[in-house]
Amino acid sequence: MVRTAPRKTNGQPQVYTQSQMMAFASELVGRANLAAKLGFQYGGNRDIYQALGYDLDITYTMYAARYDRQDIAKAVIDRPVNYTWKGPLVISEAGDDEETALEKEWKKLEKELKLKSKFIRLDKLSSIGNYGVLLLGFDDIKIQEDWKKPVTAGTRKLKYVKPLGEGHAKIQTYVSETKDERYGMVELYDIEFINPGSTTTTSFHAHHTRILHVVPEMLESETEGVPVLKAIWNRLMDLDKLQGGSAEMFWRGARPGYQGILDKDVQVSTKTEKGLQDQFDEYENNQRRFIFNEGIEYKALEMQVANPDKHIDVQIQMISARTGIPKRILTGSERGELASSQDETGWLNVIQTRRDDVEFSIIRPFIDICIKYKILPKPSTEEYQVGWLDLFAPSDKDKAEVGKIRADALAVYAKDPLAQMILPPEAFFEWFLGLDETQREKIKELSDAALQEEMQAIAEEIKNRPKPGEEPIEEEIVPKKKIVRRGTKSSITAQMTASTVDWKKVYEDGGAHWMDDLQPSQFAQEFAEQLVEEGKTSLLEIGSANGKDSILFTIAGLNVTGIDIVPEAVEVALENAERVGVSVDFQEGNVEALTFSDESFDAVYSLSVLHSTNMDISVSEIARVLKSNGMVSIFIYSDTKKIDGTEKVFTTLDEFIELFKRSGFEIEDLYTTQEEEYDDAGEKHAIIAIKAKKI
Repeated sequence: MVRTAPRKTNGQPQVYTQSQMMAFASELVGRANLAAKLGFQYGGNRDIYQALGYDLDITYTMYAARYDRQDIAKAVIDRPVNYTWKGPLVISEAGDDEETALEKEWKKLEKELKLKSKFIRLDKLSSIGNYGVLLLGFDDIKIQEDWKKPVTAGTRKLKYVKPLGEGHAKIQTYVSETKDERYGMVELYDIEFINPGSTTTTSFHAHHTRILHVVPEMLESETEGVPVLKAIWNRLMDLDKLQGGSAEMFWRGARPGYQGILDKDVQVSTKTEKGLQDQFDEYENNQRRFIFNEGIEYKALEMQVANPDKHIDVQIQMISARTGIPKRILTGSERGELASSQDETGWLNVIQTRRDDVEFSIIRPFIDICIKYKILPKPSTEEYQVGWLDLFAPSDKDKAEVGKIRADALAVYAKDPLAQMILPPEAFFEWFLGLDETQREKIKELSDAALQEEMQAIAEEIKNRPKPGEEPIEEEIVPKKKIVRRGTKSSITAQMTASTVDWKKVYEDGGAHWMDDLQPSQFAQEFAEQLVEEGKTSLLEIGSANGKDSILFTIAGLNVTGIDIVPEAVEVALENAERVGVSVDFQEGNVEALTFSDESFDAVYSLSVLHSTNMDISVSEIARVLKSNGMVSIFIYSDTKKIDGTEKVFTTLDEFIELFKRSGFEIEDLYTTQEEEYDDAGEKHAIIAIKAKKI
């Protein structure tokens, strides 16, 4: 019990010392502060939010200001809306293969009025406040007074639409007649525009038939909903306090204190102390460049600033939990948007719920209004559908990666008879690889065709065996000549020929060992990933051979043209593309005389080809058909023995780089080997691989 007045002892007043009175006062103030923090006030009750300094009456202006100025508040509004409207807005009628009148007119109206962008703005504006509106500019408005009249019946034309927030479309009057089916809903709006190029405004009243009214999180009222930011308002204020407090602490910490260590013989009087304080004040205000310190050693006292990251993170987690928006969506992350499948599932549910809401609060009411005034035709069927883009649909790159994993697993399974005994093929395809019925049928067709081809090959081999008494024809074995390398360790020598190699002869002689290999090269895989990330769409492969890398680029989503100098190679590539189920434009062509127009491709790729051509002409042709900022990825063997063994031109690495620079390229990446490496046929080569951009 705190004693607030002296009590009597044996009839005499109790006398308190000054320190006792100070202790009583401190205890009293401490209890008063505690009570205030708990939401109590002497003489009555007090709201706990008011006690803790939170806003009690939040207006639309306050919501809009926080949306404009606070990044998390903006993310809470923008991210769900942007994901909701991701992709094209498609209106379709079921059971009709041909485009219906409604579908056709909708596309025309959507493009003419830019409806999707207007709907997105309307969705955001309605989320910020208690409601948002879409002002419908019909063609029956002749003078400003016409706005407060109902829309004229009959065929109308919609000249424009304009989304407005609560602050610029205030409710003027409600329907007060209880017998009216619109009882309690808005009758007239007070519309206010800020005139372009000035601070003046134009105001007029608009009838409800000229307005599409949208309410967020509708509860009891169909006119005014619950603003999205209301439930997290206190958390948003806490974020501001944390960030502002951290800035204040940092600012204070940037002004160090000072400690003066006195020599034992120094005496500091009050006058001396004041003089030192004046010197420090002048020093802090840049009025003095030095301080007298006779007999005193000064040291700066550095303040420690608390790290607010953990406290801020807690607030963001609470906002995430309340809104259903994953933290990575709110704040962004270099590791990806979603941290887990649980995040993905929860976010999908949020977006699907929003899509259901906006479909019946924005899209369908708008279409119904347009049908009512014959702006859009009636559906030819009983109902039309609103189509949305799959939020996390797999990309072509994802599909390619899944396909490769399945192919690798299938290759291992096919070579293991024991695995086939334990797990039958049909079960393996369906349950392990997850293939659908169409894919399983395709595999069966391919396996049957491969088996038939193998049987035919065996029959042909048996047919061509020498008959008894006949001597087999021995193949001439040409000894492999040693490759001579020239140059020093500081430069790689490129040994090239100025004449054209007879590649057709190579194919006919069985020298094209790479024709049997369908595994895409590592260089192609890395280049495909880069092109997809940079948004490139078209590619030319020079020397496409059996088409393995062109097929990979096509699966990655690029429009691919592959050329080869040998017609037989083009035929093989087309067959392989058909087997895989992709469409690639394979054609016969020569890199030294490309038939394509200037700037036709976003990228050019070539693996182990250009070293057999006239490099000056080839690189010049590549530069011609490549678009500005287009990419090239070139791989060559720098000391390859040429087929015809004619004239050899020795080019250093520096000259190789200069060749590309001279043709207008900027080198982005370069890979070389000082030692020889084995190629797929077991032959050794030194290599040069280059990535460059046309500038």
